[in-house]
Amino acid sequence: SLMIVSLVTAIVVLVDGVVKIEPGTTGHLLLGVVSDSISDTMIPLLYIYTAEVLPTHFRARGIGLCTMASAATSVFSPFILLLDNVNSILILIVPIALLTVTVILANYTPETLDVQ
Repeated sequence: SLMIVSLVTAIVVLVDGVVKIEPGTTGHLLLGVVSDSISDTMIPLLYIYTAEVLPTHFRARGIGLCTMASAATSVFSPFILLLDNVNSILILIVPIALLTVTVILANYTPETLDVQ
């Protein structure tokens, strides 16, 4: 489910960048609702998945590290908009590249279902 949410996020980012939707229109509102819903779904999934993947003796420190990384990316993500001054396609490339790395890394995480 984490991979599906990541792929839907990538599609929303791609649609937002490729299709020029005017602010204040129904399409812009719909895109905002979809991206907000994805974000609201992804955060609890990440916390649950992080707790499942990390070993017990490292779990608290690992979740803290993941939370710190999340906060750091939240702080620096608005600066991606400055890339529009350099090249407008970079605004699309950076999030799509990050989402691609996330999906690739998600394939290599261990399966925890029915593991004792």
